[in-house]
Amino acid sequence: MLRRDRSHLVGVLISHRLTAFVGCDRICVFDARCIIGSGSYDDLMALGGSYAPMFTV
Repeated sequence: MLRRDRSHLVGVLISHRLTAFVGCDRICVFDARCIIGSGSYDDLMALGGSYAPMFTV
């Protein structure tokens, strides 16, 4: 039942566990109420930016 096509839905996930975001289509990284990075997990890890160091700690 959870695997139905839900491509028309948007969900917002807020978590202190970064592993929760690995399967997300798009991740937005915020700092001081501004988006400082956006993309998939693989995109953000490849860019380095602010997301990658948080994940590798």
